[in-house]
Amino acid sequence: MASAVAGFVAGFVAHKAIDFVGSIDFFASKEKEEVKIDADAILRSKKQRKDFPIYRYGGTTPGNLTSQKKDWDTGHSFSTIPPRPGRAAAVTTINKLNATGVVFAEQDGPTHVKVLPVGVPLQTWIDAGSNSIWTRAVKSVVVKWGSVK
Repeated sequence: MASAVAGFVAGFVAHKAIDFVGSIDFFASKEKEEVKIDADAILRSKKQRKDFPIYRYGGTTPGNLTSQKKDWDTGHSFSTIPPRPGRAAAVTTINKLNATGVVFAEQDGPTHVKVLPVGVPLQTWIDAGSNSIWTRAVKSVVVKWGSVK
């Protein structure tokens, strides 16, 4: 009976973990009847997924969605961490940004996502300003944080 219960619990935990992070590698120890979840597999899975929300703190104005001189070494920054309550932010996904074909987004740190213009140096976007094709592309795929339930 204990083995059946442990098997059920292991399956339930694994199922919930998979629901939470997509696909996940896990294994059950037959001797101890416990489930261990590989934390590295969870991180790899989340990094490979590109449909999770990313946030640009400061809102959805063209000025906030335009790369600035300070971005030259990091790219235009988005975060995987939601803003604090009451703070303005824009929200989108890596997939939506990449689907524009005009900008390229990738997660390059645990909580950082960089966005770069496709086919030109970042300085070109900086010089072009808030009415650039890159800013308009980003603006087309973000929504105001809090407006999506």
